[in-house]
Amino acid sequence: MPKFTSDDYGEGYWERAEGSNYVNYGDDSGWLGILHVINANHTGKLNIIEAACSKGYFLRAALLDGHKALGFDVSEYAIRNAVTKTAMVHDAIEPWPYPSGSADLVCAWEFLEHIHEENISLVLEEIDRVLKPGGEMWFKTGIIVPDDHDFAGQEDHDHTHVNMQTREWWETLFVEFLGYERLAHIEDELDEMFRDRDWKGRFFVYRKPHESTKGT
Repeated sequence: MPKFTSDDYGEGYWERAEGSNYVNYGDDSGWLGILHVINANHTGKLNIIEAACSKGYFLRAALLDGHKALGFDVSEYAIRNAVTKTAMVHDAIEPWPYPSGSADLVCAWEFLEHIHEENISLVLEEIDRVLKPGGEMWFKTGIIVPDDHDFAGQEDHDHTHVNMQTREWWETLFVEFLGYERLAHIEDELDEMFRDRDWKGRFFVYRKPHESTKGT
């Protein structure tokens, strides 16, 4: 089973752009923008699980906003330097350390492109397991952008981006494998908020049905 380990995401990966796009990886005000959209589309506080949380900056922002936010990352270096104690070391293709139906929202910002294609089903099954009926999946994922995309042609320096697919490929997978409903209006809100960044066009927001349609 091909996979990356903690050694692939050590100090050099995060701090010195060794095999990545990161130099001195730090906080990003974009997390507050995403939280604004999350809050605008929900009432009350949420139980959030973040996959591939790196140093936990989004988790910290969510916690300060009153949500319950837990996360994990395969990188021991990132978790050792995390800004919140709700982040832990864990491999996403192994069973997730959370109870079934415990999350209102599962999120990940730059995650699925790091998972080898043959392991994607393992990850999606865990997302589906931990989400409550009616829960939501909010992802920002690296994609193969079309030539007419505002940020087409940007060079990707991350050697762990082994599963770069088109947007349509991911959309089809989420609907056909999971049976989830696409929340396009929320994706549009996020795209408008980040229209001047290469985050635009890479948001995927889907809702788990209240009754399972998976495999039907």
